[in-house]
Amino acid sequence: HPGALRLGDAVFCGTGGWLSPQDPYFEPLDRPRYMRELAAWEQALTAGRALAEGGPCHALIHFSPFTSIGLPTAFSELLQRHPAHSVTFGHFHMPKEWAKAPKGEHDGTRYVLASCDCLAFTPVKVAD
Repeated sequence: HPGALRLGDAVFCGTGGWLSPQDPYFEPLDRPRYMRELAAWEQALTAGRALAEGGPCHALIHFSPFTSIGLPTAFSELLQRHPAHSVTFGHFHMPKEWAKAPKGEHDGTRYVLASCDCLAFTPVKVAD
């Protein structure tokens, strides 16, 4: 499956993601990459859920599925249609972004902010 794989009993899917138009840092030249990554995110979520066969699927994305000020995006909306057990994301490098990022359980999905500088370069467990 493109964008998804099984490692032992766990299924992971993902893509890099990109800044969303709702983000204050978004610029017009970001749009083509945003559109490609949004399509890749939907393909990865679909493939991951198919591979998981009803079991948990863990989604990975570099950019947050929310904006740097914590607002939903098309990436987070796709999670409503293609739910994942957990979503691990990074990219945020400033404490004000860390404070706004979703963390913990939201709508049945566990969100894990895994930016290295936020975690002081300490590994974080993504799946059991």
